[in-house]
Amino acid sequence: MDLVKGAAAFIAWLSGSLAALAGILYAFGYLVTLSNLYSLGLDPLVMSFDPLFYLQRGSRFVLYVARLVFERLLDPLVLLVLVVPVFLLLRRFFGERLHAQRLGQAFGRVRAGAGAWRGLMFAALLLLLFWQMLPTYGNLTNLLTISNLLFEPCGRGAAAGDAGTLDLCKALIQRTANPADADKLRTQFLFALFFFLEAAFVFYLAWRLSAGWKLRLLLVSPFAVVFAMILVSLPMIFAIVALSNEFSTVRVMAVAGEPAIEGDFYLLNKTAQAFVLWDARGERILWLPVGKLEQVQIGQKRPIPLAGAGKAE
Repeated sequence: MDLVKGAAAFIAWLSGSLAALAGILYAFGYLVTLSNLYSLGLDPLVMSFDPLFYLQRGSRFVLYVARLVFERLLDPLVLLVLVVPVFLLLRRFFGERLHAQRLGQAFGRVRAGAGAWRGLMFAALLLLLFWQMLPTYGNLTNLLTISNLLFEPCGRGAAAGDAGTLDLCKALIQRTANPADADKLRTQFLFALFFFLEAAFVFYLAWRLSAGWKLRLLLVSPFAVVFAMILVSLPMIFAIVALSNEFSTVRVMAVAGEPAIEGDFYLLNKTAQAFVLWDARGERILWLPVGKLEQVQIGQKRPIPLAGAGKAE
């Protein structure tokens, strides 16, 4: 009986965990897709994607972040594995008791003035939040103003933005042909990722330092808001600088009752009712009902050509 109850509890926990994970991946995938469509200048209301599409894009975002963190932290982890045993040997050689006694005295002095130190450290975190983190967040999210890349070179937002945003916009257009531009965009996302980790660490410190204070929730709320804003912005920045704008190529062979449509088409979306295509030559979106299409040939995925490609220098 206990075994059955344990198995039932485990299944319930596993189901809840999988549902929560699916919800998180869906939310990430939705933000990625929304930002991607906005940057290209496409109306999200025209598109209707399957929930599995959002889950797939959310999974790509999470795996991309995990790979970046692993690549950047691999060397420090190897160094830590080498340093920790040496530290333990030295600690044992010089005497564990003396070491512990000195540490105890040091922490005792800190605890004696804990209230004042906590107040000063919390004030320092507030200064960091308003003087460094908020301006950095504003500069970082200038990327999210880039839009209309299919119709206008460097989009509307970048044309009115600062020089750094304009430079990144040009890199977006040229990244397929120029590996240096792709590296520049990857570095930009890496900066956003480490800024998110900084915000998470500062939020954690603020929560710990304010333990026991009557106005704890009020004092920590600015850190929570900034952390939430960066968390939401991170998948949207990923969609612009890291997500490849590749779509399946399409050749329309025959349309019932209409002359053949010729052009370079890319499959933006397909529903049970229609094909939504991008006409690269005419720079227009075509909505073709499934009932009128007699023959359609879908090819491999290719980067969709952006406006001004090859002219962004």
